Amino acid sequence: MLKAGVVGCGGIADGKHVPAILKTKEVEIIALCDILPEKMDSIAEKFELKSAKKYADYNEMLKAEKLDVVYVLTPNSSHAPISIAAM
Repeated sequence: MLKAGVVGCGGIADGKHVPAILKTKEVEIIALCDILPEKMDSIAEKFELKSAKKYADYNEMLKAEKLDVVYVLTPNSSHAPISIAAM
C-alpha cells in the first residue's frame, strides 16, 4: 500500500483526484494539506479520511510524514515549488 499526501483540497481534489485515488485500493491518503482548514475538514469528512493528518504547510507535511506519493492539486503557479520539495 502506497502512502500518499494531498496538497490542495479544493475543487479538483474533491471532484476528481481524491475519488479516483480511493478507487485504486492501492493508495492510502494519510495526510492532507491546505491553507484553508475547512477545505481539509470537508475532504476528510466527505471521503472518510478522518485518520489523515492535516497540515497548513506542505513543508511541514513533507518533513513529518513518510510519503510514497504526493498529489499536488494546487493552482498551476505553485506546482513547481511543491513538486520540487516533495522530490
